[in-house]
Amino acid sequence: MSAGNLKIFFYAYYKATNMLDIRGIFQLRALIAMAQEKEKIVLIVSHDVDLVNDCCSHVIHFANSNLEYYEGGYYEFLVIKRQREEHRLKEHNALAKQRNALVDTIENLKKNKAGKHGRKKTGAIASRKKKLERHGLMKNKNGHRWTVQNAGTGMFYS
Repeated sequence: MSAGNLKIFFYAYYKATNMLDIRGIFQLRALIAMAQEKEKIVLIVSHDVDLVNDCCSHVIHFANSNLEYYEGGYYEFLVIKRQREEHRLKEHNALAKQRNALVDTIENLKKNKAGKHGRKKTGAIASRKKKLERHGLMKNKNGHRWTVQNAGTGMFYS
């Protein structure tokens, strides 16, 4: 592959192994290795697990209109992706448990509202309802709730 007098800093291969025989696959791997030795960026879009695992140092996964970046080959990607999914599930379950506890607290306060401390309980109910409305709002990587004023962009990146 020659580019004449042009200096190429970036190679892109889309479904690179499609319709290649074994010799062509070896040539492709050699070409990718040569480009990596020269510290060129090589972008490979492929369903060939072995090619991705053997030739790639980073994986960018596109799913649900979202790009996620992973270091390592394909097998490392699978491990890290599973860990991220388990973490998200734990977070979701913890938020659901907290939300259910808030709902139960509101219901108990409503049941026991009668009596001489009715005004205090009304305020407590309003406070818990407000907290319930805010509950589960997206947080940034530091754990702070996202606001347009703090972000400055009006967009949230997780």
